Amino acid sequence: MGERNRTWDGNVLTTMSNIDWLATFLPMLRCPNTHEALRMATPEEKRRAGVAEGQEIVLNQSGSHHYSVIDGIPHLLPTSALMLDTSGHLVNIGA
Repeated sequence: MGERNRTWDGNVLTTMSNIDWLATFLPMLRCPNTHEALRMATPEEKRRAGVAEGQEIVLNQSGSHHYSVIDGIPHLLPTSALMLDTSGHLVNIGA
């Protein structure tokens, strides 16, 4: 997983990876382009998209928009979305 961060949870100091927090908050986030709920990409989706092993991405529910997760932070700007083109390659829709 990612680096570990220490967080204060009431009376207990807990350790959370950079990705663990995302699982908690992802249901509250929405795709800035389609307004669909977001989810973590499956290993198969990451493989098809050519994402490097160990790198995370989030997708909208339909899988049409991909967003990089860098240092545990999803980059959810409308112009940072990547889409799969007809040949299966990720292209930046903001370019």
